[in-house]
Parts: sequence; C-alpha cells; structure tokens
Amino acid sequence: MKNPIRYLIPVVLCFICYLTFAEKVTKLKHVRVRDQRETYGRTIIYGSFMQIFGRPGQEYDRQIRIYNIDSNKYYSFDVTPFSKKEDFFRYYIPGGHYAIMKYRWGRSLRDTIGCHIEDVYKSGRMTNGYETDDESALELDARFKFYVMPDTPTYVGVWHFENLQTSFSEDKKTQDSIETYVTVRKKPDLTHCLISIPH
Repeated sequence: MKNPIRYLIPVVLCFICYLTFAEKVTKLKHVRVRDQRETYGRTIIYGSFMQIFGRPGQEYDRQIRIYNIDSNKYYSFDVTPFSKKEDFFRYYIPGGHYAIMKYRWGRSLRDTIGCHIEDVYKSGRMTNGYETDDESALELDARFKFYVMPDTPTYVGVWHFENLQTSFSEDKKTQDSIETYVTVRKKPDLTHCLISIPH
C-alpha cells in the first residue's frame, strides 16, 4: 500500500506557497446613497464604469483591483453587473497614488474556476489566469495611474472597458447631477473635489 503522506506533502507545500506569495486584497467600502451628503471631508473616489452590454441570463460579477504605490497595499471594488452597460460607483478609499492592476469577472468572484482575470495595461488588457501579482513585475510604468487626495472626494472619470483597449474620459458634470445625488435630502458639494482621470 502506497504511503498517502507522499501525496499530501506537495499539496501542503503548494498551500504554503500560496499563503506566502499571494497578496492580501482589501475590499473598499461602498458609499451608500444616504451617506453621500456626508462625503465632504471624506476620502472617496467616484466615477462610472462602461462595459459590453450583456444578454439576460449573463449576469457576472465585475471587480477592479488597484495597487496603492505609497503603501504597497492592494484594494478591490465592485463595478457594474453584466446586465447593465454603465453603472456609477463610489467608494471610501485611503489617499495616495494608485495603479490599476486587474479586471476580474465571473459568475462568482469567490470561485477561481470560471473567473476571468485580465491584467490592465496602457497597451491593452491581457488574460493571464493568475490571481497573484509578482512584486518584482508590477510594471508600474505600463499601468494606468491616478491620485487620490486625502480627506477630499476625487472624481476618477468614466472607465471604458467595452473592449480590450481600456480608456478613460471625463464627464463630471453629468455624474454630479445623476439621480442618486439629488434624491438625498442635502446634495453634497462636489464642485471643489479633485479630478484625477487615470492616465
């Protein structure tokens, strides 16, 4: 009878390697509609996300992973569901310089099977299938970057992910007047927020 320990050792070693090299990703907290009137003096990002419109029954979770260059920490936030072409997002976030690293989508982002992972570069998005980022191969010069000023709302623009050539544009006036802002009892003052379009 073969010793089962010999099969267990490689599994344990792989698990240890995963814990050692996989970066810890903190999920950003969503700014609720009822909290938006209190965003003055808070560090938040807001913008909108564009993608290819999906057919009914093609609902996939979508997530962006970013990297804080100053603190060497990873963060993620959810974007529009696949059943919508455009959606607005707003999240609390630590201040600092950020690089956009990955775009993840799938029926369940908690399950790596069936989860598509794309590295985001200025030259285009590339599917690599890996969850982890090698610290020595971040290639920050090839990434889109933006700056978040502490204690200030930061508008990060329209994120165009409709095709593999990612791009960004500015439409702050439209988003500042969207229904989710005017339905609250006191509309937040976003006229003096920072505009930081990824470039």
